[in-house]
Order: sequence, then C-alpha cells, then structure tokens
Amino acid sequence: MTSSILILDYNQKEESKRLLESIKTNALFEKKVYFLANGNNEDYAYEYYKEGLIDVLISNKENNGCGFGTMQLFKSCDTKYAFYIQCDQFLQSPITEEHVSGFVKAIEENEGFCYIDLAGDQGHGEYSERGHFINVDFYNSIEKYGGGPGPFHHLEWTEYTMQQYLKNNKLDFLSAKPAPIGNAGKWAVRQNPDGSEWKHRTDTKELWMISPPTKKYVYPKFTDEEWEEILSTGKWEDGKIPSSEIEHSFTCWK
Repeated sequence: MTSSILILDYNQKEESKRLLESIKTNALFEKKVYFLANGNNEDYAYEYYKEGLIDVLISNKENNGCGFGTMQLFKSCDTKYAFYIQCDQFLQSPITEEHVSGFVKAIEENEGFCYIDLAGDQGHGEYSERGHFINVDFYNSIEKYGGGPGPFHHLEWTEYTMQQYLKNNKLDFLSAKPAPIGNAGKWAVRQNPDGSEWKHRTDTKELWMISPPTKKYVYPKFTDEEWEEILSTGKWEDGKIPSSEIEHSFTCWK
C-alpha cells in the first residue's frame, strides 16, 4: 500500500532539503512525496524535484499560510493514508513497510484512536501538526477555517480546529516510541497580509525584519508602542526580542 508524505514549505530551503534527504534514507516503504512550495522567494523546490527527492511538486505563486497550505496538501493527496511532516522536522530513524502496516492496524482496530503521532507528543497530549500519520479522508472531513502561521494567522488555526474536534468527539491518538521524527525547527519565517516578512528563532524569540510592515497585525507580538515605532521608522533592530516575548525566551539550539 502506497502512503503519501505531505510537506509544506515557506522559505526554509536548508530545513526542507534535510527533511527530503532524511526521507530518501529512512522512509523505507512504498511512498509518494508531495511538496508544496507556498509562495517561496527562491525556486529551490524545483531543484529538489529534479534531484528525485519529490514526486509531486505544487507551487503557489502567493503564500496562503500554514492552515490553507496544509488543507491544500491533504486535498491534493490521492492515497488513503498520509504522513504529514512539517518541513523543519526530519526522519531520525527508519520507517519500514512493517511500521506503516502497524500504524494502519492501530488506527483501524482501536476505536477512538484516529492518528499516530510520530514526533514525540510535541502537542503535550493534544493534536499536533508537527509529524503524524492519518487517514486522509478523515482529515478532509473536518471543517476548518484555514488559520495558522502566515498571512491568515488571525483565523482559527487548523491545528486548534483539530484539537477541538478530537476533544468534542472523544478521540485520541497513539505515539510511536521512540519517535522517528526529530525536530530541527530553530527558525521560523512568516509573512503578514501586508507583505511584510519576518524571521525569528523559535527558542530565544530573537526577531529579524526581512521586509517592513505597513500596518499592525497579530504577529509579531509587539506592544502598541513598538508597533508605532516600527511603522514610523520602518526599522527593527536585528535580533531584538519583542518585550512581550522576553519572558518566553530560552535557549534550545546551539
């Protein structure tokens, strides 16, 4: 049975290459790799496609955000089951045909368990998009609003919608141990509706402005005073942490 691997990318060239190469090495089952380049500034995804790392390449001219992008990938998928892996993750150990068969059996024979978490329960008991194996029709059957990191941050996030659906329907998940998916998510790159672009470290919360904003938005988490200064000057000190994020700053990545 062929399973799909769904990957959504927005301007994370190195992270995506690492994930794709880890799939080539460690995804030891019949598979189809879908890759959505979601409005990227560079056309590196086509190079990965030509290298044979991608089977189905989808390229959006404009960034439609994490939520709508994830929904687009699942709606494009033509297999019964799929792995969804965020592009800043990687396969740190092999997944074989035997593993995949076991995942399918666990879902189909255990009432109330609807997916397999593969990333070490990074949602702390709740649904996480980080890395999982799920029935495609089940995922597509749940109404979502397209929100998530990016230009539709203000809408209800698809991840939150899934969390609420599982709670309301008393559904749960199983976690593969040890987790076959590792985390390389040191950096996040996001675009706002006005076209402004930002890069931040996920641990320290240090923030860089790639292109300046023209209006306030829910991201980054600036105070009104910080927004006023940024909008009037068009500047933000490289690596400065927004004041509301300082208490959440820690060091994970060397």
